[in-house]
Amino acid sequence: MGPRMALALLSSLSPEELTAAVEGGQWQVLAQAPGVGRRTAERVVVELKGKLSKLVQPPAAPLRDDAISALVNLGYPSKQAADVVSALLREKADWQLPDLLREALRRLVKDKALG
Repeated sequence: MGPRMALALLSSLSPEELTAAVEGGQWQVLAQAPGVGRRTAERVVVELKGKLSKLVQPPAAPLRDDAISALVNLGYPSKQAADVVSALLREKADWQLPDLLREALRRLVKDKALG
């Protein structure tokens, strides 16, 4: 697959949709991208099956890791950052990273003021 093919596929599908189509052998989904025909879509499925799923991670782990990393980079101890982020993720699972960081910082600042 060349760069034009990759751009055509990624302009039509999200990385998650592309991975699901390839892993599910759904060449029809890939063939809907501009410039991608049946034979090309089938070839993409054959060549990439089993390779893309390793690249697309589940969303919860990277969100947690990214939030902890950001807090550690701001100077908070990793254990304290991990505890706050884990507590927030237990309370609400569908955080966006900016909102999660904002709330984590509020709690960390509040705990520091109380302590």
